[in-house]
Amino acid sequence: MAVLVAGEAEVHWISDKLDRDFYQELEVNQSILEAEDEDEEVEEDATPILEEPTCQQRTRNRPKREAEIF
Repeated sequence: MAVLVAGEAEVHWISDKLDRDFYQELEVNQSILEAEDEDEEVEEDATPILEEPTCQQRTRNRPKREAEIF
C-alpha cells in the first residue's frame, strides 16, 4: 500500500507541475497579445510615414524616326 500512496503523490506532483506550466504559458501568451495591442495603438497614433512615390512607367525619350519616301 505504501507504493500506491507514493504513486498517488507522484501523480499529484506531476499534475500540479503541468498545471503550473500551463498557467505560466497562458500568462506569457497574454503578455504577448497585450504587447501586440499596444504596438497597434502606437502605430495608429504615430504620424504617418511618407511613402515613396510610385514609379511611373519608364518610356524612352527619343524622337520617332520619320518614314523615308523614295
